[in-house]
Amino acid sequence: MRSRSTIEFLGLWEKLNNTGFKPIEFDRFKNEAGSNYFVLSPQRWIESINEIAD
Repeated sequence: MRSRSTIEFLGLWEKLNNTGFKPIEFDRFKNEAGSNYFVLSPQRWIESINEIAD
């Protein structure tokens, strides 16, 4: 989960389907995505964005 397009897709899905979505945290990930140092694990995404599981 490194590319900007993947992060944007996940953010859009969360915005549409998750009432507890944290847009400020998402913006930070989106701004960092694509850089060489950025690595986002699924666990970090779940904890930071308040992701919902189906």
